[in-house]
Amino acid sequence: MAREDLGLALSDCTKAIALDRRDTAAYDSRGLVYLELGRPRAAERDYARAFAQDPLRVSALFGRGVAKLRFGDPTAERDIAHALALDPTVAATFAAYGIVVDMDALRHRATSRLKRCDRGGCPGAPRPPVTKSAPGNDSAPTPLAQRDSGQRLSQDQSPSGNRREELP
Repeated sequence: MAREDLGLALSDCTKAIALDRRDTAAYDSRGLVYLELGRPRAAERDYARAFAQDPLRVSALFGRGVAKLRFGDPTAERDIAHALALDPTVAATFAAYGIVVDMDALRHRATSRLKRCDRGGCPGAPRPPVTKSAPGNDSAPTPLAQRDSGQRLSQDQSPSGNRREELP
C-alpha cells in the first residue's frame, strides 16, 4: 500500500473506533496499518485491545505477536505459536498484506532461548529457594521441610533434643 493510502486507512480506522470503541475489526485493521507504517508499539496496543475484546480473533493474536517481535518482546513467539495453533493459515493471510514472519528464524530464536534457560539464564524463570544458615554456622543449610520431622517437643526439651535446665 502507498504511504498516502496508509494515512487514509489509519484515518478511517481511527474514525470507526471513535464511533464504536468495541469495534474489534477497526482495532485489528488499524493494528495492521500501524505495522505497515513501522509503528509496532501502536500496532501491539490495537491488536491487544482487539484480542481482549474478542479472544477468538486469531488475526489480532498473530498481529500482536508480530508487533512484539518487531520491538523485541520475549512473549512474541508465544502469541504467534498460539495463533498458528488456532489457525495455521493466519501467517499466509498476513503475508498477503506484506507482513511476513520468518518462521525458521523464529524457531531458531525460541531454541536459543531454551538453551539459555537450560543453563539457568532464562529471564522470568523461577529461581530455586535460597536458604540461609545461622551466623557462624558453616554447615550446609537444611531446608525447613527436612528440619521439621513432625515430632513435637515436650515443654522441657530444646530443639536439639537436650533437656532444658530450669533456672532458680
